[in-house]
Amino acid sequence: MARFIHGLSLRSAHPFVGINCGAISESLLESELFGHERGAFTGAMKPRRGFFELADSGTLFLDEIGEAPMSIQVKLLRVLETGEFMRVGGEQMIKANVRVVAATNRSLEFEATTGRFREDLLYRIEGIKLTIPALRDRPNDIPAITRHYLSTKLEVDIDEAAMQVLTAFDWPGNVRQLINVLNQIVAVHDCPVIREQHLPAWLRDRLAADAALSSLAPSADCHLEREMERFVDSVIHQVGSVDELDFRSFMKKVKKLEVMMARRLVEKGLSETGGNRKVLSQKWNVTPRMLRYILNERQS
Repeated sequence: MARFIHGLSLRSAHPFVGINCGAISESLLESELFGHERGAFTGAMKPRRGFFELADSGTLFLDEIGEAPMSIQVKLLRVLETGEFMRVGGEQMIKANVRVVAATNRSLEFEATTGRFREDLLYRIEGIKLTIPALRDRPNDIPAITRHYLSTKLEVDIDEAAMQVLTAFDWPGNVRQLINVLNQIVAVHDCPVIREQHLPAWLRDRLAADAALSSLAPSADCHLEREMERFVDSVIHQVGSVDELDFRSFMKKVKKLEVMMARRLVEKGLSETGGNRKVLSQKWNVTPRMLRYILNERQS
């Protein structure tokens, strides 16, 4: 997402530089961000520009900023407020025009209340705030991400059965985990088309176990049937004597209810698939023509 924002911005012709604040030790992180002069510490044989200098006029992506140690947070706040910094061991102030994008999987508001993240830095970096949903909350994105990565990076294809398995998994590691699994499959099998048997055994076993557990629990269909029975009982209870019932008129109302319920269900399905009738028809194993008929059918 940070690269996407950079690519669409006026800074796209300038560098995009990223750093994971949790992957570098505190002793090295300052040097990585701000650079150092020769002799600043043991092993500093020559001067080196830091990421702020390298990203000048472009974008600096601070991944996992919630992992940054408190000493670095102080220096980050000063740079973000003034646009100036000094290299480690340096005496000259350096200016950098950098747009900062920061990411975290923590609640920085909570971290600030516990003293693990500076409150003033939180206010300084909290400009436009974007939340990227977990992959399990957007399963319809899995086929698009998978096919794009396979075609552009690995130059292989995937069949529908394997794609259905990938889509059904909840991916606790999100896109990183999905991409890693795809890389493992291609490395191990060296196949032009990924099929279900190529998927890792743990993935297929996990889905089979989940299916077995779900079969032991009360299903959504059983719950729906009970609710339907209650609804029917309620309607019949209100009919009164059969001598007073216009049966033909009653059945017309039942038909109208059927049409109304089918249309509302299709509309709900389309809202979850982004209006894609083809995807919805595949999920329900019906034809797009049937969905179109339901949406256009008159209720009178």
